[in-house]
Amino acid sequence: MATASVRQGVEVRRSKKSVICSLVRFQNRTDRGVDIIWLNYEGARVKYRTLQAYEFVDVNTYVGHPWIFLDVESGERLVVDLKSVYEPTTGWVPGQWPPFRKVVNITIPSK
Repeated sequence: MATASVRQGVEVRRSKKSVICSLVRFQNRTDRGVDIIWLNYEGARVKYRTLQAYEFVDVNTYVGHPWIFLDVESGERLVVDLKSVYEPTTGWVPGQWPPFRKVVNITIPSK
């Protein structure tokens, strides 16, 4: 799990060091543009890429690296499996064939 610290009374999520690679496919299941954001080792937001409606991108990330997803127009936080932060918990095992890539569906939070 990513480490969290408290900065001015607010919990900050950030990546932890890991050597366990996790293969994911971020799939935009909305009709909106979505910014894919990685939370780095200091908890700063690093924009990875923008996905247009219904696009996907394959990403090689690491266990313990949190990701968030924002609507390009409004900045609204989107969700994955009803959670506002996605963090891989399992990794790819070298030699495993074919490699398993987890599909991560980005959706609009229910009101």
